[in-house]
Formats: sequence, structure tokens, C-alpha cells
Amino acid sequence: EFVQLGSISAADGKRLADARAALVSAAHCDPAEQCTYYAILVADGDGVGAILADCTTAEAYRDVSRRLAAFTKGCGADVIDEDGELVYAGGDDVLALVPPHRAHELAGRLAARFVQAFAGHSASPTLSVGVAIVHHVEPLATSLAHARAAEGIAKRPESPLEPERSRNGLAIALHKRSGAPVVTRGRGDDVASGPFDQVTRINELVGHIAAGRVPHGLAYELHSLAASDPFTARTASSRQWDSVVAADLSRVI
Repeated sequence: EFVQLGSISAADGKRLADARAALVSAAHCDPAEQCTYYAILVADGDGVGAILADCTTAEAYRDVSRRLAAFTKGCGADVIDEDGELVYAGGDDVLALVPPHRAHELAGRLAARFVQAFAGHSASPTLSVGVAIVHHVEPLATSLAHARAAEGIAKRPESPLEPERSRNGLAIALHKRSGAPVVTRGRGDDVASGPFDQVTRINELVGHIAAGRVPHGLAYELHSLAASDPFTARTASSRQWDSVVAADLSRVI
């Protein structure tokens, strides 16, 4: 739109149109859909440093190196299959750009691939993944920092009282142009035979919404309910609010 088409030749106009079509195709989106958000995925292996520290022979080091190489070799295909672009894959680190609606699937695939790479090893390392969904006009350095922060959340325990439930996590942070970010975190389930349990739950919820079985605003309603007095007043030893919470959940769903 920045070129006055009347001042260029028909051949140049066609080349401009072809270039625009190529850019749209590379972005995997229709201009009418206004793809203003994209996802940055950052993944990092859990406990790999400890595994390397325990290596006492050259062969042990080579074995870990071969496993990490096998993992990174397959990352590119996983990213491409989810319509993403691989920026970096080396050792136990991955950085990729991916459409927001495919990021959780890619996280599950990478986690499963990482666990598979260490099948048969005496240790059982896992992969933590952080995803930041950001606006395209946000400075890239800021967006990457959001993704790194999400990775940090993925590695932290869900509760200070449960330090054993750290790592092996998937954290997704939505950074809209206004307002505070919305963050969700879950732990990996049996990633050797399937994706993060959180990925399964996301897919199930999307299916229910698409089929009209639950309202589109369910997530926001549940978030508001979780911050309400009846919900926060519930404790392990005091369950008098259970009926109130159950009734409100029924109303929302």
C-alpha cells in the first residue's frame, strides 16, 4: 500500500503482488484474519547438567552427546509440522516461532522427543517449555524476555509447599497490548507415551468450545471464580464453601 500503483509498470505491479502473496504464504495466514499475535517457544532440558556432571568416562559423555544430537536433529521437523520456524536447536535448548494455536502441540511433541532421546539411560531427564504469545509490534527483545520468563515459570514448582513438582512444566503466557499477562502452568504427564497432560486438556477444551458445549468465556469466568472469596476461603480442613463453589461452577459451565 506504500507504493502508488499508478506510477509503476504493470510488470512491476505483478511482481509486487507476487511478493505480497509469498509473504502471506510464508506467514501461514490470511491477511483478513489479521495475524497480529505470534508465539515464541523456549525449551530447556531439566537436569542435563547433573547428568553431565555424573559422567566419569569419555564414553559416557559421548552417549549423552549422541542423545542430545538425536533430539535436536528431529526438532526442525516437529516445528515445521506445526507451521513454525526453528530459530535454534542445540544441546537441550530450543527456540522457535510458531502460530499461537499450535504452540501447545509443539511443546508436547518436543517434550516427548526429549524423553524418547534418553530412553534406556539411567537418568530420566525431562523438558520444560515456556511459551509467550505476543503482539507483532512488541520489540523482539521484550517478547523474547517474556518467553524466557515463561520458561522460568515452567521450571518452578506449582506451589512452594511442593518443591518436588518443579520442572517438567509447560507455561503459556499471553501478553496482550494492554493489561496484565495471563499465565497458565501445568506439569508434564507421561510424556514418553503422550504429550503434556496440559496439552490434552487444552485440546479437549477447544473441542468443547468449538462444539458449543461450553461458553467461549469459560476461562475468564473460571479465573474470576478462582479469585473470589468463596474459593480462596476453602482450606484442606474447612470445606464449608464446597457447595457454594460447586454451585457457581455449575452456573458458569
